[in-house]
Amino acid sequence: MKIKRTGLRQNDNDQTIWFDLTHNGETYSWHGDFDKNADPDEVLDQQKEKLMCGVYRKIYRDAPNDLISLDKWEDWIADGCKVEIPDGVDEDDNPKFKLTQVTPSEFKGTHPPEDKVAKMEERIKMLEAEIKNKVNK
Repeated sequence: MKIKRTGLRQNDNDQTIWFDLTHNGETYSWHGDFDKNADPDEVLDQQKEKLMCGVYRKIYRDAPNDLISLDKWEDWIADGCKVEIPDGVDEDDNPKFKLTQVTPSEFKGTHPPEDKVAKMEERIKMLEAEIKNKVNK
């Protein structure tokens, strides 16, 4: 599992960190709010398994609530993503359940906001270079 920071915003009380999380050949772009004083790269490295659990929770919205570790998530997925749903009652009025497979949702990631100032500075440098070339000709 790899995690790479792709953006950072300092807020009044915390910091928002955008990242790409790669696991089992898939890359997920997402973000989270973390302690304002934490080192962004260290906190991502320390939290990557927890963050991957959060990604799985977004993909498998109807998964059981007891999937609290990456190992539990991966075991549940390997076992076919099944949950018990109520299916009436038996002759003694006891609830019956049936296994059904949870359909994964498309993961809709988040990307850091555009850095418009950096784009403008880059464009200004390009225009200055173009002007300099024209003047020197």
